[in-house]
Amino acid sequence: MKKINCPICGSSEYNPIYQKDNYNLVKCQNCLLFYINPRPNLEEIQVFYSKDYFQSAKKDSSAYEDYVGNKQGWQKGFLRNILRIKRVFHLPLNSKVLDVGCATGFFLDLIRSMGWRGEGIEVSKWAASFGNKKLGLKIKHGTIDSLKTPKEKFDLITAWETIEHIQGLDSFLKNSKKLLKQNGKLVLSTPNINSLDYLVNKEAWFRLDMPVHLYLFSPRTITKLLKKYNFKIVKIETEEDFGTFVNMAIAPLKRMKIFSNTDMINKDTNNQTNHTLDNNIGNKSFSFKSFIRVVFIIFLYILYPLFNILFFRNGWGGGMTVYALNQAE
Repeated sequence: MKKINCPICGSSEYNPIYQKDNYNLVKCQNCLLFYINPRPNLEEIQVFYSKDYFQSAKKDSSAYEDYVGNKQGWQKGFLRNILRIKRVFHLPLNSKVLDVGCATGFFLDLIRSMGWRGEGIEVSKWAASFGNKKLGLKIKHGTIDSLKTPKEKFDLITAWETIEHIQGLDSFLKNSKKLLKQNGKLVLSTPNINSLDYLVNKEAWFRLDMPVHLYLFSPRTITKLLKKYNFKIVKIETEEDFGTFVNMAIAPLKRMKIFSNTDMINKDTNNQTNHTLDNNIGNKSFSFKSFIRVVFIIFLYILYPLFNILFFRNGWGGGMTVYALNQAE
């Protein structure tokens, strides 16, 4: 464990927010970044990225239940990401892409089929080996600072739910600039601490994920960080999936015991929802509480598009995607 200053502004002044399992989440008094301090070292963090991180049987774990088994779900989400990148940046066929924190390479596998040339870098030795051997991809085990500058630089660097895990933000962004072409594109996604879900759930917010998430950004703090390294912000999108919206809304009903933990709408690893309306309706012991649950979820389904327009797409969604350009120094 090592005590650090704010990685954005360098301030040593912070306010404590939460403590969990001897890890402290703090908030910088100057730039308002949330980060873990003291921070676990790289050896401590590596423990979280073994095979068990991608295939965990523990329901209350921050790890994935079955990352590999949900390949189709992950690629459905990645396809949506690709379409958004094309809409914002209009990348041509044969573009060269580096995916940082690529896990088993499902994103790389998908872009290969769409005419882009992809390479990956991944800290999990198991995940990198899986992508190379099972999918025939080009994934290097390590961190971005271990990559040499290629003769042909990259058109695009992606980092899906990765930047909040990275020990050395300075190294990550400096090396991203070095590996990108001038006006090359950087696209990253990360949790949004400014979200409505965080305001409702606070320390119970599932995206806190301490100590795996070393930082939690808002649109304001991620903008400050990228501008520090002379990246030009093109667009920031925020969003929230329906399952998380339902979990937010039924929190008060859980306290009134109209809903229980088993009635929650559970999200799989790609934020898809699996709800239990059919089970409730088909149950012979269908009760008044069951009826209330069904009606309430239908009501939320109708209400969700309004919240999406008013809040989730206007800076209050729990998921954040940032589109930036690599400017000359």
